Formats: sequence, structure tokens, C-alpha cells
Amino acid sequence: ESTLGLFGPGEGVGNVASMGAATYPAAAIAASSPLVVVRVQGPAMLDIIRRHQSMMEASNRQLIEHTRTLRVKIDVLTAGSVSARLALLLLHLAERFGDEGPDGLVSIPIPLSRSSLAKLVGAREETVIRAMSVWRQEGWVSTDASGFTLHEIEPLKALLGDGDSPLSEG
Repeated sequence: ESTLGLFGPGEGVGNVASMGAATYPAAAIAASSPLVVVRVQGPAMLDIIRRHQSMMEASNRQLIEHTRTLRVKIDVLTAGSVSARLALLLLHLAERFGDEGPDGLVSIPIPLSRSSLAKLVGAREETVIRAMSVWRQEGWVSTDASGFTLHEIEPLKALLGDGDSPLSEG
């Protein structure tokens, strides 16, 4: 079992499969509620795209964002150590879903278990637990039932080696 990605509000999960007249090759699990699912058959979607320029443009934006998200997944899995992979994942989630408060803390409202984190970074759950425990003790990251809070972002970036995040690339 593997977690391939996380999708947020307004993001399409099976767009590529649908437009290619293929079956989506994975299962989707809702991690939060409420959730509204809109299912559009591929032929209907292609017909709408052909007839409406705005739908073509929206579809292209979705495909570009989906490709970028998959590229980040590859970056996470190849970032080096488990700590580097986990740091890159949290920075990516902060960029996509995070909310910065007036105190400078970044809240990521996605409650992921240590097991889910391990699947996302291709590591053993115990290793993720150790890294997160150290980060909590250092005051970098905290977790609660609603998700994660990043207290210190720079130390997480430093774990990536040169301090530059591939997330900032177009």
C-alpha cells in the first residue's frame, strides 16, 4: 500500500485518466470532511473542453498543477535521508495547504498519522516517529488532532542540504 498524493479543495484526482479514456488506477480516501465528489465521465469532459475555451484553460491549469505535484512527490522520495524527505514533504504541504498566522507559525490543517507520513516519504513508521519526536523537542514542529504546526521553517529547509527547496522551482 502506498500514498501517492494529497489533493485539496477544487483539485481533480482522476483528470488525466478521465481525459485519456482510462480507468483511474488507484483508490481515493477522504482524509477530512465535508467532502463533495463530482464525477464527470471522460467523453462529457472532453466535449465540454472542446466547446468552451475557459474549460480548456482550467483543464490545462489542473494538468500542470497535477504534474507539478507528481514532480514534488519524486523530489520528496529522492531527497536523501528520511529527515530530508520528511522536511521536504512538510514544506510542500505548508506551501500547498498551509496558513500563516500573525505569529509567523504555519498551520497545515491535514491530520496525517505517522504511518501516512511514512508512506508518503517511503520510510519506516518508527523512523518517522523518531524524526518527528526530535523536531517536536527542538520546537520546530508540533502536531495535534487538526494537523501540523511549523514553528521553525529554516531548520527544516537546512535539512535539504543546500537550503534551497525544489518547491520554489516553476
